[in-house]
Amino acid sequence: MPKVGSQKQKLLQVREILLNETDEQHSLSMPEIVKLLNRDGTTAERKSIRDDIDALYDFGLDIEIDEDVHPTQYRVLSREFQLAELKILIDSIQASKFITKTKSEELIDKIAHLASKHEAAVLKRPSVIVERIKNMNESIYYTLDYVQQAIYENHRISFRYFNYDVKKEKVYHCDGAIYEENPFALIYADENYYLLTYSDDEEKFKHYRVDKMEKVSVLNKSRSKQSKEKYSLISLSVYTKRTFSMYSGIERRVCMRFATKLSGVVIDRFGESVRIKIIDDDWFEINEYVMVSSMFFGWILSFGSDAYIVGSESIKRKMQEYLVGIMMNYEARTIDKR
Repeated sequence: MPKVGSQKQKLLQVREILLNETDEQHSLSMPEIVKLLNRDGTTAERKSIRDDIDALYDFGLDIEIDEDVHPTQYRVLSREFQLAELKILIDSIQASKFITKTKSEELIDKIAHLASKHEAAVLKRPSVIVERIKNMNESIYYTLDYVQQAIYENHRISFRYFNYDVKKEKVYHCDGAIYEENPFALIYADENYYLLTYSDDEEKFKHYRVDKMEKVSVLNKSRSKQSKEKYSLISLSVYTKRTFSMYSGIERRVCMRFATKLSGVVIDRFGESVRIKIIDDDWFEINEYVMVSSMFFGWILSFGSDAYIVGSESIKRKMQEYLVGIMMNYEARTIDKR
């Protein structure tokens, strides 16, 4: 008589065989299941295998037993994820620049194992996706773990922050000084993760690109009382709506005028709650808080003559200075004619 331990193992082996080898288009007969079990070094009678299949069915595995054919066929009809859902997940990973090439391959392989081996072959066929530049920082997943741990445990974190120079070498901010911050939320925007923190020294919220954080440590210090009080007063959705391409700036209320054909674009950017003031048949205005930065000015300029800043006067002057700086780059005297 087989040992209890081996019987439990056989049940799991039968489950694995059915999930890996069968789907709506592919089934197995009892002799084929026996052969696959033998391949894995397990000997079993057909009746005990049928008992295992019945137990798996009772447990919730969607097994179809077709007794109208000979020999009887067994297959798993549905799974936790449909094939189309898995394909969407894989396409998203392939399209994301945030996920490194190595990690993309690992994740795709794991997702494919949620389907049968026949469906996995279909899932791994490349979709027509615009080639994306993948992130170079392989340690980003460990960084995310540390950040999430700190947020969950109400602790501060420390890290170094860097960027790349023209030689593709890391250049550390503040000469490599260690930042110590109160972490509160991870924000996914513009295909990157950002960590929202509160600086006690500067008394303001800041955000950092997670893939440019290094030597991250969870400190044995609780987040400050001041930072928690400030965080309770902000809305993440409002914060990201006012920040263009996650570039920080001075928060100001700005009056902007747009051509009526851009109403959908403005609603997408500021949300359905944005207050629109109709000027005439051709124009409308909004008056919203934004982080005034070069990215905000660039967003306005992307619409050409169909959008412009009405006020305040100080913001209009900053836009004019921004435009002058751009124009100077195109002056004839600055063009290298060699």
